[in-house]
Amino acid sequence: MNKKYWLKGGVYGASVSIIILLFTWLGSYFFWKPDPNAWVEFSPFAIVVWLMAYPIQAIANFFLGEDNFFEKHLLLISAVLTLFLIGVILGWIYGKIKNRNKIV
Repeated sequence: MNKKYWLKGGVYGASVSIIILLFTWLGSYFFWKPDPNAWVEFSPFAIVVWLMAYPIQAIANFFLGEDNFFEKHLLLISAVLTLFLIGVILGWIYGKIKNRNKIV
């Protein structure tokens, strides 16, 4: 049976990233209040979001230049996409290892 482990891994990765982003936003909102509208830029909790979004941001900066749309407006989507892709890779590897025993 050909199960799509890569898709399951991607969904799990995206779910984990959304949970992390939710906790980051809540932590920023309740524990850091200099400007509630600018939580991504000024919160100490934003380092988590920045680390999750960095791979997609680096690729966008390389291909689109330093001042691009991804850098300013799509930070949260970049973070979710990064963990989705990591989940896809891990799910694909898991599926290959699990299905290896069935082939032999």
